[in-house]
Amino acid sequence: MRCLVCKKELTEEDAVCSQCGFSAETPKFLSRGQCQTWISTVVVPYQKSWLQKMEEEKTKKEQREEETEKKGLTEEEKAKQRLAEERTLRRIQRDSSFCGTYGVNFSAFVKAGETVAYFGSDKMMKQEVSGWKNIVALAAGNGYILGLHRNGTVSAWGKNDVGQCNVDGWKRIVQIAAEGNVSVALDADGRIHMCGMTAYIHLAVHWTKIQKIALGGMMLVGLCADGSVKVAGNESYSHVADWSKTVDIAAGAHYILAALADGHVAAAGHGIGSEYEAMKWHDIVRVQAKGSCSVGIDKNGKVWYVGMFPELKESAKVVQVVLGHSGDEAAVAVLEKGKIRVYRYDREGRSQLGR
Repeated sequence: MRCLVCKKELTEEDAVCSQCGFSAETPKFLSRGQCQTWISTVVVPYQKSWLQKMEEEKTKKEQREEETEKKGLTEEEKAKQRLAEERTLRRIQRDSSFCGTYGVNFSAFVKAGETVAYFGSDKMMKQEVSGWKNIVALAAGNGYILGLHRNGTVSAWGKNDVGQCNVDGWKRIVQIAAEGNVSVALDADGRIHMCGMTAYIHLAVHWTKIQKIALGGMMLVGLCADGSVKVAGNESYSHVADWSKTVDIAAGAHYILAALADGHVAAAGHGIGSEYEAMKWHDIVRVQAKGSCSVGIDKNGKVWYVGMFPELKESAKVVQVVLGHSGDEAAVAVLEKGKIRVYRYDREGRSQLGR
């Protein structure tokens, strides 16, 4: 297996890559397979730290250029070295991700320094989550929020009428998800934890060797280490077990998306249309779904999108898209170098904000 960022060969004993900065930030308890999940879906190089790393790469590049002048390398050798450096930068941009979530009446995002910025009217929730530290991921359900800490534990705050916030015993967690009154987590051993109204997906607790989860539409989808896909909660999607070589998954209101190793998208669902449009996409490395909205990001950072905000497709060099609670009320596109574009839909129509 190779490191996702620097492509260095990893052995069975290597939990992290000693050569690449992003992989080095992965908690030591992760296995090699879970390291890939952590880097692509959980580990968040927040805006400030991400920019700092980019500056460091540029500084190293300048130093190497000075060294090559002293060594008297040929122009061809210099060109090959520059190409390798540019590829490294692009891999950093592609594997970086932005941590944010939308609840019913609030949104929250992880800031530089692994703290939480909350936007909403619930003053008690704002006070609570603003005090969370070392947060690497967020997930929001109906009136509550989950926060994943770097040490693999989970915090929760908000509505807990059916036990959806009972996460105190969760340990070594690498991914969290929330939908309605259900909270789900994936641990470093590839097993599932859940609380809340989980009756419809309870069979997922028997899954093993899972690398990523997607929760939506009264179902839980799991990406296995061998590239296969599992579904709990809706037997009509059982045929997705035939999918193979899957690299990413997403669950919408009534459909499932899977990014395949060849860059195409597989879809299963009914009555929406969004999933059928996604099957026309190509060169896709990441997918996301919410409600009836579908997002694909290709290897060049281009957005493929079906939903309320077609302007998203005009964004270039995107590393991640965060969709609103139902998918169609808001969307945040995170671009290279930490820039953000926010799309909203209100009574006055769509508006685009950027910084």
